Amino acid sequence: MPTLLKKPAKRSSDIMNPDTTGDVLRGLVEKNRIVTDLIDGRVSLKEAAGRFQKAHVAGGQCLERTTGVPSRSVETENTCRSLIGWVRLTLRDRPEQADRVTARLEDELSAATGGGSTMKQQTPG
Repeated sequence: MPTLLKKPAKRSSDIMNPDTTGDVLRGLVEKNRIVTDLIDGRVSLKEAAGRFQKAHVAGGQCLERTTGVPSRSVETENTCRSLIGWVRLTLRDRPEQADRVTARLEDELSAATGGGSTMKQQTPG
């Protein structure tokens, strides 16, 4: 009777190397910087979304290697909605400011989408 050969499970050392973890950490640091810039009004929601997508690349590639699930490109509108969630989470201790900033961002998103149509995807690069 033939035996089934099982593929050995990946070890964490095979998946996460110092370069990868450094890329992921740098991506998270950059995402936090983007959220802070967005809260402080230094960047528009659309600009923040483009920067956020670029910062997401390293983490997405790491997740793809770790889970085996393909990393997909992120639509700009979905990225904007994620950013609004990050802002709300960042300002969770300051609900009045969270309401004010997220209202501003929702207005930007609504204006950019024409009140409902999808934003064009920005190509990270």
